[in-house]
Amino acid sequence: MTVLASLAAFTDAVDTIATRPALDAALQAAGELVNCPLFLLIVPDPSGSLHTIGTAEAPWLGALAPTITRVIRQAGSRAGRGFVWRDRPRLALPPPDLVLLRQAHRHGLKSAITFPLVGPGAMRGSCSFAAYDKRRFEPEQHIALALLAASLWEAGRRILAASGARRNALTPRQRDCLLWAARGKTDWEIGHILGIGEDTIERHLRQARTRYGVDKRSTLIVRALFDGTLSFEEALCIA
Repeated sequence: MTVLASLAAFTDAVDTIATRPALDAALQAAGELVNCPLFLLIVPDPSGSLHTIGTAEAPWLGALAPTITRVIRQAGSRAGRGFVWRDRPRLALPPPDLVLLRQAHRHGLKSAITFPLVGPGAMRGSCSFAAYDKRRFEPEQHIALALLAASLWEAGRRILAASGARRNALTPRQRDCLLWAARGKTDWEIGHILGIGEDTIERHLRQARTRYGVDKRSTLIVRALFDGTLSFEEALCIA
Protein backbone atom coordinates (compact mmCIF):
# COMPACT_ATOMS: atom_id res chain seq x y z
CA MET A 1 0.00 0.00 0.00
CA THR A 2 1.37 3.45 -0.94
CA VAL A 3 1.85 6.21 1.63
CA LEU A 4 -1.07 8.15 0.15
CA ALA A 5 -3.29 5.08 0.26
CA SER A 6 -2.26 4.44 3.86
CA LEU A 7 -3.00 8.05 4.75
CA ALA A 8 -6.39 7.90 3.04
CA ALA A 9 -7.32 4.83 5.09
CA PHE A 10 -5.98 6.49 8.22
CA THR A 11 -7.96 9.69 7.70
CA ASP A 12 -11.13 7.64 7.18
CA ALA A 13 -10.52 6.15 10.63
CA VAL A 14 -9.79 9.58 12.13
CA ASP A 15 -13.26 10.71 11.04
CA THR A 16 -14.73 8.34 13.63
CA ILE A 17 -12.72 9.71 16.57
CA ALA A 18 -14.94 11.08 19.32
CA THR A 19 -12.77 11.25 22.48
CA ARG A 20 -9.54 12.95 23.50
CA PRO A 21 -7.70 9.67 24.35
CA ALA A 22 -8.58 8.35 20.88
CA LEU A 23 -7.26 11.57 19.33
CA ASP A 24 -4.00 11.30 21.28
CA ALA A 25 -3.58 7.73 20.04
CA ALA A 26 -4.32 8.81 16.48
CA LEU A 27 -1.75 11.60 16.67
CA GLN A 28 0.87 9.16 17.90
CA ALA A 29 0.04 6.74 15.09
CA ALA A 30 0.10 9.58 12.55
CA GLY A 31 3.58 10.58 13.68
CA GLU A 32 4.80 7.05 13.12
CA LEU A 33 3.08 6.88 9.74
CA VAL A 34 4.87 9.97 8.40
CA ASN A 35 8.06 9.48 10.44
CA CYS A 36 7.54 12.71 12.41
CA PRO A 37 7.53 11.84 16.12
CA LEU A 38 6.68 15.39 17.21
CA PHE A 39 3.37 17.07 16.54
CA LEU A 40 1.40 20.09 17.71
CA LEU A 41 -2.25 20.90 17.05
CA ILE A 42 -3.52 24.41 17.78
CA VAL A 43 -7.30 24.07 17.84
CA PRO A 44 -10.06 26.58 18.69
CA ASP A 45 -13.01 25.64 20.89
CA PRO A 46 -16.52 27.03 20.29
CA SER A 47 -15.69 30.16 22.32
CA GLY A 48 -12.71 30.91 20.08
CA SER A 49 -10.09 30.05 22.73
CA LEU A 50 -7.09 28.17 21.36
CA HIS A 51 -6.03 24.81 22.79
CA THR A 52 -2.76 22.98 22.19
CA ILE A 53 -2.53 19.23 21.75
CA GLY A 54 1.02 17.99 21.41
CA THR A 55 3.51 15.20 21.96
CA ALA A 56 3.36 14.25 25.65
CA GLU A 57 7.10 13.52 25.74
CA ALA A 58 7.92 17.00 24.43
CA PRO A 59 5.96 19.53 26.52
CA TRP A 60 8.40 22.25 25.45
CA LEU A 61 6.87 22.03 21.97
CA GLY A 62 3.56 23.35 23.29
CA ALA A 63 5.34 26.49 24.46
CA LEU A 64 5.90 27.31 20.78
CA ALA A 65 2.16 27.57 20.07
CA PRO A 66 1.99 31.40 20.38
CA THR A 67 5.16 31.70 18.28
CA ILE A 68 3.71 29.51 15.53
CA THR A 69 0.49 31.54 15.54
CA ARG A 70 2.47 34.78 15.19
CA VAL A 71 4.60 33.36 12.36
CA ILE A 72 1.44 32.32 10.48
CA ARG A 73 -0.04 35.79 10.96
CA GLN A 74 3.12 37.63 9.89
CA ALA A 75 3.83 35.39 6.93
CA GLY A 76 0.26 35.71 5.69
CA SER A 77 0.17 31.95 5.11
CA ARG A 78 -2.93 30.65 3.43
CA ALA A 79 -5.05 27.90 4.96
CA GLY A 80 -3.96 24.41 4.01
CA ARG A 81 -0.65 25.52 2.46
CA GLY A 82 2.17 24.11 4.55
CA PHE A 83 5.40 25.93 5.17
CA VAL A 84 8.72 24.45 6.24
CA TRP A 85 10.16 26.39 9.15
CA ARG A 86 13.69 26.69 7.81
CA ASP A 87 12.39 27.98 4.46
CA ARG A 88 10.61 30.94 5.99
CA PRO A 89 12.27 34.31 5.56
CA ARG A 90 13.45 35.94 8.76
CA LEU A 91 10.45 37.52 10.44
CA ALA A 92 10.34 40.31 13.00
CA LEU A 93 9.58 38.02 15.93
CA PRO A 94 9.92 39.40 19.46
CA PRO A 95 12.96 38.26 21.48
CA PRO A 96 10.96 35.78 23.65
CA ASP A 97 9.90 33.91 20.49
CA LEU A 98 13.48 33.72 19.26
CA VAL A 99 14.55 32.36 22.65
CA LEU A 100 11.86 29.66 22.49
CA LEU A 101 12.97 28.66 19.00
CA ARG A 102 16.58 28.37 20.13
CA GLN A 103 15.49 26.29 23.12
CA ALA A 104 13.49 23.99 20.86
CA HIS A 105 16.56 23.53 18.67
CA ARG A 106 18.63 22.62 21.74
CA HIS A 107 15.96 20.07 22.70
CA GLY A 108 16.61 18.44 19.34
CA LEU A 109 13.97 19.90 17.02
CA LYS A 110 15.72 20.10 13.68
CA SER A 111 12.93 20.04 11.07
CA ALA A 112 9.28 21.10 11.12
CA ILE A 113 6.38 21.88 8.83
CA THR A 114 3.19 23.76 9.76
CA PHE A 115 -0.19 23.85 8.04
CA PRO A 116 -2.43 26.86 8.83
CA LEU A 117 -6.08 25.74 9.00
CA VAL A 118 -9.45 27.46 9.12
CA GLY A 119 -12.68 25.92 10.44
CA PRO A 120 -16.34 26.98 10.65
CA GLY A 121 -16.85 30.56 11.74
CA ALA A 122 -13.37 31.44 10.42
CA MET A 123 -11.83 29.84 13.52
CA ARG A 124 -8.10 29.57 12.88
CA GLY A 125 -5.49 27.13 14.09
CA SER A 126 -2.75 24.92 12.72
CA CYS A 127 -1.16 21.48 12.66
CA SER A 128 2.60 21.04 12.84
CA PHE A 129 4.79 17.97 12.33
CA ALA A 130 8.41 17.98 13.50
CA ALA A 131 11.41 15.67 13.67
CA TYR A 132 14.72 15.34 15.47
CA ASP A 133 16.70 15.00 12.23
CA LYS A 134 17.36 17.46 9.43
CA ARG A 135 15.21 16.76 6.41
CA ARG A 136 13.54 18.35 3.46
CA PHE A 137 9.80 18.08 3.08
CA GLU A 138 9.51 17.44 -0.64
CA PRO A 139 6.57 18.97 -2.54
CA GLU A 140 4.85 15.61 -2.97
CA GLN A 141 5.00 15.08 0.79
CA HIS A 142 3.06 18.31 1.34
CA ILE A 143 -0.03 16.76 -0.23
CA ALA A 144 0.01 13.77 2.09
CA LEU A 145 0.81 15.83 5.17
CA ALA A 146 -1.83 18.44 4.31
CA LEU A 147 -4.46 15.68 4.10
CA LEU A 148 -3.37 14.29 7.44
CA ALA A 149 -3.15 17.73 9.10
CA ALA A 150 -6.67 18.72 8.06
CA SER A 151 -8.12 15.42 9.24
CA LEU A 152 -6.44 15.49 12.65
CA TRP A 153 -7.23 19.16 13.19
CA GLU A 154 -10.88 18.63 12.33
CA ALA A 155 -11.03 15.73 14.81
CA GLY A 156 -9.59 17.97 17.52
CA ARG A 157 -12.02 20.77 16.67
CA ARG A 158 -14.94 18.34 16.72
CA ILE A 159 -14.00 16.96 20.15
CA LEU A 160 -13.54 20.43 21.63
CA ALA A 161 -16.82 21.57 20.08
CA ALA A 162 -18.65 18.63 21.66
CA SER A 163 -17.20 19.36 25.10
CA GLY A 164 -17.84 23.08 24.61
CA ALA A 165 -21.46 22.46 23.64
CA ARG A 166 -21.98 20.54 26.88
CA ARG A 167 -20.28 23.29 28.87
CA ASN A 168 -22.21 26.05 27.12
CA ALA A 169 -25.59 24.25 27.23
CA LEU A 170 -28.39 26.80 27.40
CA THR A 171 -31.69 26.45 29.19
CA PRO A 172 -34.72 25.95 26.90
CA ARG A 173 -35.87 29.54 27.52
CA GLN A 174 -32.39 30.97 26.83
CA ARG A 175 -32.29 29.03 23.59
CA ASP A 176 -35.77 30.27 22.61
CA CYS A 177 -34.70 33.87 23.13
CA LEU A 178 -31.47 33.32 21.21
CA LEU A 179 -33.27 31.67 18.32
CA TRP A 180 -35.57 34.65 17.82
CA ALA A 181 -32.64 37.04 18.22
CA ALA A 182 -30.84 35.09 15.48
CA ARG A 183 -33.90 35.65 13.29
CA GLY A 184 -33.44 39.39 13.74
CA LYS A 185 -36.22 40.06 16.25
CA THR A 186 -35.93 42.86 18.81
CA ASP A 187 -36.36 42.22 22.53
CA TRP A 188 -39.87 43.71 22.32
CA GLU A 189 -40.78 41.37 19.45
CA ILE A 190 -39.29 38.35 21.22
CA GLY A 191 -41.22 39.20 24.37
CA HIS A 192 -44.45 39.46 22.38
CA ILE A 193 -43.79 36.09 20.70
CA LEU A 194 -42.85 34.27 23.92
CA GLY A 195 -45.22 36.11 26.22
CA ILE A 196 -42.56 37.46 28.59
CA GLY A 197 -41.18 40.92 29.37
CA GLU A 198 -38.28 42.67 27.67
CA ASP A 199 -36.30 42.70 30.93
CA THR A 200 -36.63 38.93 31.09
CA ILE A 201 -35.48 38.60 27.48
CA GLU A 202 -32.43 40.75 28.21
CA ARG A 203 -31.64 38.67 31.31
CA HIS A 204 -31.87 35.35 29.45
CA LEU A 205 -29.59 36.59 26.68
CA ARG A 206 -27.14 38.09 29.16
CA GLN A 207 -26.94 34.74 30.98
CA ALA A 208 -26.41 32.99 27.63
CA ARG A 209 -23.52 35.36 26.81
CA THR A 210 -22.02 34.58 30.21
CA ARG A 211 -22.18 30.85 29.55
CA TYR A 212 -20.30 31.34 26.28
CA GLY A 213 -17.93 33.93 27.71
CA VAL A 214 -18.74 36.54 25.04
CA ASP A 215 -19.77 40.19 25.29
CA LYS A 216 -21.78 40.71 22.10
CA ARG A 217 -25.11 39.23 21.08
CA SER A 218 -23.88 38.79 17.51
CA THR A 219 -20.88 36.78 18.72
CA LEU A 220 -23.17 34.64 20.86
CA ILE A 221 -25.34 33.84 17.84
CA VAL A 222 -22.32 32.88 15.72
CA ARG A 223 -20.91 30.60 18.44
CA ALA A 224 -24.29 28.94 18.99
CA LEU A 225 -24.68 28.31 15.26
CA PHE A 226 -21.27 26.76 14.88
CA ASP A 227 -21.44 24.50 17.94
CA GLY A 228 -24.88 23.19 16.97
CA THR A 229 -26.95 24.83 19.71
CA LEU A 230 -28.86 26.52 16.89
CA SER A 231 -29.15 25.12 13.39
CA PHE A 232 -28.77 27.31 10.32
CA GLU A 233 -32.08 25.92 9.02
CA GLU A 234 -34.14 27.08 11.99
CA ALA A 235 -32.30 30.40 12.26
CA LEU A 236 -33.08 31.07 8.59
CA CYS A 237 -36.63 29.66 8.96
CA ILE A 238 -35.93 26.94 6.40
CA ALA A 239 -38.56 24.19 6.66
